[in-house]
Amino acid sequence: MGKLSEERKEKEATQKKVGQLTYAGGLVEKSEEMLGPDIEEIGDLIITVTRVFGTDSSISAHATSFLRIEDGKIASIDEYWGDDGEVPKWRLDMKNWNEKSDDLRLKKVIKMKERERIIRLWFDMWLKQQDLGIDDIFAEDVVYTESWCPKYENRTTVRHWFNEWNSRGKVICWEIKQFFHSEHQTVVEWYFKKTR
Repeated sequence: MGKLSEERKEKEATQKKVGQLTYAGGLVEKSEEMLGPDIEEIGDLIITVTRVFGTDSSISAHATSFLRIEDGKIASIDEYWGDDGEVPKWRLDMKNWNEKSDDLRLKKVIKMKERERIIRLWFDMWLKQQDLGIDDIFAEDVVYTESWCPKYENRTTVRHWFNEWNSRGKVICWEIKQFFHSEHQTVVEWYFKKTR
């Protein structure tokens, strides 16, 4: 019991030493009620988190201190101070940069999803044998090359080929396995099956 009491007294004495700090030429004090919850002890290391004010209250900061204790005395202190004032311009610029990056990533995802929507619509047209919006997904001067080399130049020709092919055949399966996106291109891996 005596030993615990002595250790507690030493700890309280150390806390009192920590309670007053010199900052920017003025004395700042840590209020007594803040001493308990803001102190952590790990072996011979005491960690404190303290809010400090200038003597005229014109400044405010949070100080995190790492105190190494030897023989009941402070052997070393490392402190890190964070200003409670205005957020620095460089931090605001970084926040804005991160928001812009998030916006760019979101725009990129939206663009990829729109490409996938167009491709799925095109495949659905073949499965349903209906023009569900060829004018909406192909440019007037489109150049369409089939997987086995036939080429159709302009939207009118693509529509004619689509209608002619579907008058004598049927796509029974056109399954999308996966998409691969780059800046200006999208590649689709698919499985295709027709009746003829």
